[in-house]
Amino acid sequence: MTNATAESDLKITGAQVGEAALMETETELAACRAAFEGVPAGAWCWLIHHNILAERLLEPIEARIACILADKPEWQHPRRFREMRPVKAVDDPVFVAAVAAWNRAGADWDRALDRTWADWERAVDRARADFANAVGPLHRREQPGSAWDGETIFPESRKEEVQPWGLELREGRR
Repeated sequence: MTNATAESDLKITGAQVGEAALMETETELAACRAAFEGVPAGAWCWLIHHNILAERLLEPIEARIACILADKPEWQHPRRFREMRPVKAVDDPVFVAAVAAWNRAGADWDRALDRTWADWERAVDRARADFANAVGPLHRREQPGSAWDGETIFPESRKEEVQPWGLELREGRR
C-alpha cells in the first residue's frame, strides 16, 4: 500500500460520519464514560485529543472530560465525547507492531530534538504517517462512523495552529 493510498483511505466523508447522528452532549458524555468504565490511566485510547489518532491515557479520563467541558467550544463536546474510546484490539499484531515501530522511532525523535526543530518535525511526521498507515484500518473497523480524516476530527479547524507536541505515543513522553 502506498502512502497516497493509505492517506486517501483515511479520509472520511460527511456521509460516512453520518452513520449515527451525534446526540446531545449529555448523551455522548454518558456513552463516553461508560466506554471508559474500569479503563486505567496508561491504556491506549482513540482520539483523546482531536489531532492524535491514538495515545496512552496519561490520567483518568475524567480529567480530560473536565478539560473539554471547561476549555473547548460547546459545539465540539458531542464529537469529542463520541470519538474518545479505549482501543479494544491492543493485542492486534498490527497495533503491536505500530507501537513498537513508534517506540523505536523515539530514539530518532530524541536525536532530532538535540539537532534542529526541522529535523524533529520530519521525524515526527514520518512516525505519525507510519503509525496512521498501520492502525488506520483498525480504527475504521472499531469506529466506522468516526470523523477522523487522517489528521483531525475537526477538518474545518485545519487553519488553527497545531501544537508541536502532536503525538505522545511513546511511553514516558509528555
